[in-house]
Amino acid sequence: MLSLTKRVLNLVKIVKKTHLIHKPQYNLLQNVDRLKSKPKIQEKPIPFIEKEDFQGEANLLLYRLEKAFQDLRQYEEKINNIDRFNENDDEDYKLQIDIKEVGVYQVYTDFNQRQIYLFSPISGLFKYYYDKNTEMWKSNKDEHFLIEHLTREISKYCKGYLQL
Repeated sequence: MLSLTKRVLNLVKIVKKTHLIHKPQYNLLQNVDRLKSKPKIQEKPIPFIEKEDFQGEANLLLYRLEKAFQDLRQYEEKINNIDRFNENDDEDYKLQIDIKEVGVYQVYTDFNQRQIYLFSPISGLFKYYYDKNTEMWKSNKDEHFLIEHLTREISKYCKGYLQL
């Protein structure tokens, strides 16, 4: 009799387990759309700018950034080096700012493509073009401004703000 009771209890356990396994409590396919990769943001076409205009605006931006970081360096000990140099003896210039505990920021120009690239150790690589309407450097993906992006990011890790 005991063995019959044990058998019945084991059978009940098995039925309960299989019932729970086969009972659809959650539809797994319900949220498949959520798992699909999001489409990449398409880069916008870059408006044409004359080479001389680009060269003037790019040099002005690099000068302003260099001066702003030098001014900030007076109050901020984290800024190690600020280097501006000409790469490969051509028209492309590069500005590097080394910040302790953050990394090296690089701003460099590409005169052939008429773009400026910003490499941030925090947020990665961005491409910018000069927008004559706003007279600002805009991202060709989400149209944020280079100066605003850099100022927000630097203010999180340094004392003070970039005065541009």
